[in-house]
Amino acid sequence: MVFDLLRREPMKFKDILQAMGGVSDHAIRTLLNNALAKGEVVRSSTFVYSLAPSSSVVAQPEAA
Repeated sequence: MVFDLLRREPMKFKDILQAMGGVSDHAIRTLLNNALAKGEVVRSSTFVYSLAPSSSVVAQPEAA
């Protein structure tokens, strides 16, 4: 559901937390930190989260 929110628009953590009403902040932080580590989500210098642009993942040809 967090990814659905971020598909619509970039959001600050507090806005994500409010939109997710009832989900613990720890669970959301863990999800976002894991997504950041996998490159699925990016965070700006102002702590705004957004989905990583799909163009940033480009398949590299295998070395012969």
